Amino acid sequence: MVCPVKHRLLQLSIIMLGLVLCVPALAKKKGGGGGDKPDDSSGTTVSSVDAASNKVTLSVQGPPSDDGKPAEKKDIVYTVELGATIKVNGNLATLNDVHEGQKVTNYTEGDEGVLVELDVEN
Repeated sequence: MVCPVKHRLLQLSIIMLGLVLCVPALAKKKGGGGGDKPDDSSGTTVSSVDAASNKVTLSVQGPPSDDGKPAEKKDIVYTVELGATIKVNGNLATLNDVHEGQKVTNYTEGDEGVLVELDVEN
């Protein structure tokens, strides 16, 4: 017969193992790909904003090529989730406050092509 204390410890151990293995799989993608956030050298900027249809286009700087050629920029159109957190210069804002040319400091993609967080600065 198993001691009740040992049985409880076994149950807790199994639960903890499940959490450790499952939580990383549920984490959000950051920065639009592979969990990378844009940084000061990335050059990610806002290309266009259509607040009426909740869409924003980000111009994302690609990685530099191995042969020394400059990195290419790629425009990606995102739908901005209705409850998305938007910040301009660190202050809460709306999509109407986001403008072409602003530097993107962080963005979080929920589902593919849907932003749940956007931080920009002038």
